[in-house]
Amino acid sequence: MQQQTQTQNIALQCIHLLDLDGTLVNSASIDNLCFWRAISEVFECPEEIREPGEFNHVTDTGILQQWCRENYGQPPDKGQIQAVKSAFIRHLQQSYNQVPAEFTAIKGAREYLGWLLQQPGQALAIATGGWQLSAHFKLQKAGLDTLGLPVASSDDAVSRIAILRHARRKARCQLNTAGLQDIVCYGDALWDLTASRNLGARFIGIASGDAARQLTDAGAERVVPDYTGLMV
Repeated sequence: MQQQTQTQNIALQCIHLLDLDGTLVNSASIDNLCFWRAISEVFECPEEIREPGEFNHVTDTGILQQWCRENYGQPPDKGQIQAVKSAFIRHLQQSYNQVPAEFTAIKGAREYLGWLLQQPGQALAIATGGWQLSAHFKLQKAGLDTLGLPVASSDDAVSRIAILRHARRKARCQLNTAGLQDIVCYGDALWDLTASRNLGARFIGIASGDAARQLTDAGAERVVPDYTGLMV
């Protein structure tokens, strides 16, 4: 009986890895717009708004590297990367000043995350394709920063699967015992589903409309519009 109880406790351990833009915060559209405004400003080129899915790695670092190679034949240097980051944050701040609703939390996100944190054997981390500084900015504006969740970002790795692995390591540090762990990834786009599968994790889509249909058609087992129905 003691061995059975121990096995059940181990099995109840779960790591939750959450995307940020569009998954926790309503910032996906404004984030993409501000990102390309920053690139246009730093490289003094006409502004173009490209979709993240056009790129091999849907991360800020991956997109910037590929764009620079396509246009200049080489990746950006450290100074250019830092300049884009600074301009990006400035444009995000300006957008927040004008339309703060673009930075609100997805309905029920704070309550659900707070509820998970109170459950035994649950560990959480954010795995964002964005940079660390912009991630903290959006978490703060959405009122989610006070939860204190660790963040893995595009500063840690270029690919989304590598970022998920960083987030998984950060989350595991919260668990008091080693052993079997279920892993659940949360995302709003097809690249989130792909990365989750590459990690061997379960997936919960946070999406509605066309995005929800795309995830369902791609085989996502569960897709919900927000977090209100996830607490059990």
